[in-house]
Amino acid sequence: MSHSPLRFKSDKRVIALISWCSVVVLGLGLADYVIVFLGFYPSKAVREIFDISREDALATWFQSFQTLAISVSLFLIYVSTKAMDHKKWIQRSWLFLSGVFLYLSIDDGARLHERISGALKNALGIYTWLGRYFPSYSWQLVLGPIFVMIGFYMLWFLWRHFIRRFSFWLLFVAFALLFLAQSLDFIEGLRHPPYAELGAILGFDERQILHLSRLVEECLEMFGMGLILNAFLLQLFEMVACIRITFKNSHNQLEIESIPADVTS
Repeated sequence: MSHSPLRFKSDKRVIALISWCSVVVLGLGLADYVIVFLGFYPSKAVREIFDISREDALATWFQSFQTLAISVSLFLIYVSTKAMDHKKWIQRSWLFLSGVFLYLSIDDGARLHERISGALKNALGIYTWLGRYFPSYSWQLVLGPIFVMIGFYMLWFLWRHFIRRFSFWLLFVAFALLFLAQSLDFIEGLRHPPYAELGAILGFDERQILHLSRLVEECLEMFGMGLILNAFLLQLFEMVACIRITFKNSHNQLEIESIPADVTS
């Protein structure tokens, strides 16, 4: 039997993590702008690594890692609320949110929202009919309302159960950034996006404006997810002084024990 304690000493680490996440996002955005947009590096293979609009680029891995880290943080909060014997619906809400972000982590790499919406659109005639009048991507019509409802539930639930208001305002700013990012995605999906007109004003062609739009969209999403991660980490730091992971080799069991912040381990 072995013990591996994960100790949280100060929420100052959250501010440090926000700073580091910002540096990484800015670095990925700047690398895309210089190497891909400006064509600073001639190798196509290298440009594809830093092309933030590609699904197999470095930025996609970082986004998937962010959302997976959020899911793990929420799961640890769920374990903590279970150890502290919180109400069942509160425990299940944390677990549900962990599952949501686990799905989003998988979706970042597999683009599940596009495939699921396509399957539902083909299976349900109403979406095919509505799709004729919906001006942008079909996944926004199919899955958009679900994500909006989950978002409102998160705001209601976390307003009541975040220990510190600072965590909630981090989440609120993150939602604003994600809303802006999805607005850019909505514009991209229009039948006639205004890229040509905007390019004529700025002196770029339509393809360049499209890439810049995707660059800004992905950076907004990464900033937003970084703030969400830090909001939940701060909640975890406030709740828990120590998390002890125990491996019992004789029974092939893994136990996660949460020690409340007001208890000295």
